[in-house]
Amino acid sequence: MPRYFVDTWFFIAFVHRGDPHHRVARALSRKLEGAEFFTHDGVLTELLTFFAGHGSFWRREIAALARDVLMIRQYRVQPMNTNDRHFRQEGFTVVNE
Repeated sequence: MPRYFVDTWFFIAFVHRGDPHHRVARALSRKLEGAEFFTHDGVLTELLTFFAGHGSFWRREIAALARDVLMIRQYRVQPMNTNDRHFRQEGFTVVNE
């Protein structure tokens, strides 16, 4: 099964119709249906922070999205770390060594 890292940009573009990359993110999501997605809790923190000042509607929507990402088996959320050994352990190639 293919595995992909999901960053804050993708989540923002995916949910926010006003984002210039919204259509690309939606199309990419459809194309990668069935893939396994990896992210880290720092991405979810950035996502929540980005929408914190956008009003109660967006705060509720993004909180629900973050909960879903933590619960859905298609996503794997790793704790943020600074030790590259953990990235290698998850199967990623470290290129800055």
